[in-house]
Amino acid sequence: MEVSTAIGRIDMVIYTKTNIYIFEFKPDKSTEEAMKQIHERNYDVKFQNDGREIIKFGNNLSSETRTIEKFIV
Repeated sequence: MEVSTAIGRIDMVIYTKTNIYIFEFKPDKSTEEAMKQIHERNYDVKFQNDGREIIKFGNNLSSETRTIEKFIV
């Protein structure tokens, strides 16, 4: 589910007791582009005072196979 920020929308956020996982998905683009968007738009700022570890995932989606082809953390 998308989570709104001041300058964009995070594609997906998962909350656990110890971590917050931020996911950005880029169809047919590089994982580096997805991670770049997370950093440029400061998606983690919204969660910095939470106290849990923030883990960011940049994901490449394949429109051909309809799967995650590659991801970086």
